[in-house]
Amino acid sequence: MTVQGEVNALLSADPTFSGIVPPEKIYSVDSPLVTEGFAPYALITCISNPKTKFASNRSFEEQNNVQIQVWLPLDSEQVDTVMQVVDTVMEDHRFYRYHEMDGKDPTIDLYMITMQYRRNRIY
Repeated sequence: MTVQGEVNALLSADPTFSGIVPPEKIYSVDSPLVTEGFAPYALITCISNPKTKFASNRSFEEQNNVQIQVWLPLDSEQVDTVMQVVDTVMEDHRFYRYHEMDGKDPTIDLYMITMQYRRNRIY
């Protein structure tokens, strides 16, 4: 399973998150264009999966970096809830947030939350 697929499954399975963003509106590939009437909406993007540690010319660790973006109506009172739930779900699976920004999307009248997570996985 890809990292995007794994994160999609984790968020879809969480009852609080899927109560805000229905699983059919959580995308990891081939997402439709975000429009105001389509919110709430989530997009999961793999940023990179580099090999990070090596021994005897073989890698033994990779770093999974994933970005989760959530669009909500501007008047939504669920921004803090979304951020807390995503953090909890991701941390429960050893992904840790290293970057976050939120605010009005500059291109449409929706509130956008962008969170980036990293997981180091030894194999």
